[in-house]
Amino acid sequence: MSFFRMNSIVVEAFCWTGDIDQAEDSEWAIAAIKAGKIVFYMVGSPEVRMIITAMEGVMEATPGDYIIKGVKGEIYPCKPDIFQIIYKPVDAQHPAERIQAAIRELILACANMEAIHAAQDILACRFYKADGSYEVLESAEAVITRRKECAATLQDQAAEIATLRHDLANAQQIAITATELLHLERAHD
Repeated sequence: MSFFRMNSIVVEAFCWTGDIDQAEDSEWAIAAIKAGKIVFYMVGSPEVRMIITAMEGVMEATPGDYIIKGVKGEIYPCKPDIFQIIYKPVDAQHPAERIQAAIRELILACANMEAIHAAQDILACRFYKADGSYEVLESAEAVITRRKECAATLQDQAAEIATLRHDLANAQQIAITATELLHLERAHD
C-alpha cells in the first residue's frame, strides 16, 4: 500500500449555521443558490438541511458543517471535526490570498470603469442647460473613438489579471514545494 499527503492548497470555506440570516454567505455560495446547485429543506426547523448538487453527486450538509469551494470551483460540505484536521486558516499575509484579493479588485474595477465611462460619454457629448434641454458638443465618432480606447484599457487590465492568475498558480506551487521540503527535513531529523 502507498501513502499520500494532500497538497497544500488554499480553498474558500465557511461554517454553515443553518440560520436564515447566515452571516458568512460567500458570493460563490449565493451564486450556487441562485443557480439551483444549493437548495434547502426544512428551513426554520432544527432538521434544516443544505442539499448540494456536486460533480460527485448530491451531498447533504447539516448546521455546523463547513461548505468548501474547491480548486476547480466545486462546492462540497465537510464535517467540522474533519475540517479542523485537514484545513488551517490562511494567514492574511499569505501570497496566494493577496493575489486572489488583487484579482477580485481588478475585476471589480474593470466592471465599474465600464459603467463610469458610459456615463461620462453621455455627459461629455452634451451641454445641459438650466431648462433641462441640452446641446450636443461632441460627435458620435469622438464617442466611438473614446469607447475603443476604453476597450483597449480593459483588455490591458484583463491581461494583467491573467498574469496575476499565473503568478498565483506559481505562488501556490512554491508554497506546496516549500511545505513538502519542510516535512522532509523534519522527517529526516
